[in-house]
Amino acid sequence: MSDNKFDDMFRYGPGDVENIHALLSTIGMIPIFGLLFDTLNAAVYSAEGNFADAAFSLAANLPFGDLIKGTKLGTGIGKPIAKGVAKGAKRDELLNSVQNDKLKKAINEIYRPDAAIGDGGLADAVRHELSTGTLTSGKSHIQKAKERITNLENIVKQQSLSQTDIEIANKLLNDLKNALGGK
Repeated sequence: MSDNKFDDMFRYGPGDVENIHALLSTIGMIPIFGLLFDTLNAAVYSAEGNFADAAFSLAANLPFGDLIKGTKLGTGIGKPIAKGVAKGAKRDELLNSVQNDKLKKAINEIYRPDAAIGDGGLADAVRHELSTGTLTSGKSHIQKAKERITNLENIVKQQSLSQTDIEIANKLLNDLKNALGGK
């Protein structure tokens, strides 16, 4: 544990941080008094690299902003709109484009449906970590990227892949290598 309580908050599991967000968001609905808590919640989201939810928390400070936040909390509509359906769409597009089961499994490891950084892929999580020094979801993704590169290289060498599968595997490989190289 560090001396900084704010940093320690991110050492807990994602569910713990979500409970903090829920508490800050709920207190944030109190008129006038809640502005501070919405702003604090936005700061926490920003520290996590989750800029879409940070924007929602700040939007709650605007007139009628709690309606925006209420939509996010009450129906779950706001989050996908802010993040763009593209995150899940990229993963789904890749999964629907490949035929090889091992490559599909690798894509599932590289693109998480609940990812909050960039396009939802491992490479963007690595880029975020390297550029900000902040761990995504409280853990480093650099080692996982190295493991995925080895996994993809083995798939390309050992599996019978269609031309489309080879192209996608190579794009994923290049993206992960570029991310680790700081590009």
